[in-house]
Parts: sequence; C-alpha cells; structure tokens
Amino acid sequence: MIFQYPHAKKTTEVLTDLITINNDRIAGYQSVLNKFPNLDTDLRDMFYSTISDAIHYKQQLILEIRHIDGEIKGSTNMLGIIYRAWRDLKITMVYKNQKGILSSCLYNEKIALQAYKAALSTDIGTSREILQLIEEQEDGLKKNYELLKSYREVTDFASSSFAYFV
Repeated sequence: MIFQYPHAKKTTEVLTDLITINNDRIAGYQSVLNKFPNLDTDLRDMFYSTISDAIHYKQQLILEIRHIDGEIKGSTNMLGIIYRAWRDLKITMVYKNQKGILSSCLYNEKIALQAYKAALSTDIGTSREILQLIEEQEDGLKKNYELLKSYREVTDFASSSFAYFV
C-alpha cells in the first residue's frame, strides 16, 4: 500500500463501486449511440459529453485508489454481466423512440445518483479530499440528470403539441 489510513479498504471498495457505476454509464450511453444513429444531434452530443465526463470521473477515482492501495482490483461478476445484457436487450427491444431512451437514461442516472449519495453518507472514515471529489462528481451527475429531464420535457411537449395540432 502506498498510503494507509483507517478504513482504507472500505474506501477503496466504495471508489471501486463508483468506477463500476461510471463504466455502466459509459457502456449504456455508447450502446444507445450505436443502436440509434438517428438520434437528435443535440442529444447525441449530450450523450458523448456524458461519456466523456464518466471516463474522466472513472480516471479520477482510479487515481485515488492508486494513492490509497496502489492497485486497482477489478473483476466482472456474473451479476454485472447479466445486468449489462439485460440493459442492452431493453435498449434494443423496448426503447424505439427518443422519449423512451430518455426515460431509460433518466432512470439509470437516478441510480447513479443514489450510489453517489450512498457513498457520501456512509461513514467509513474517508478522507475529506476524497469526499470532496465524490461531491464534485455527484454535482456533475445532478447537472446531467437535470439536462436529461429538460430534454424529456421538451420531447413530451413536442409530442403532445403535435398530437394536439393533428
């Protein structure tokens, strides 16, 4: 270990969980972009930006783990494989329009926000610097969630207005 403080193992576990969350976010948005090449340009740009942010968050978390532990212990468990297969199937089979895609993305971002909230509320003796990093990333996720919500509201308004005028 490079740097040892009380509860380092638990902190490393929390950071590893947040890395997994960001890996899932990256894979989820990339899957949507691959399966739906005709998405609205602004929405595509937002998804690419979200992927970029998630990669950056992941890199920051990896650096913190290396400072604490010296190595990243990652493994893909069967539950994760099943979850990702289900997510990809759901994207392909269920979400045929932009509104459905946005609803799915909102749900997944809400789950990510809950994971970040849990990481911040767990009293495991995490250093103030790491807590600050997690808070900053959580703020980025909140902004992304609100932007997705506004896109969905615009999509809802556009589809209801179109139906009204037809």
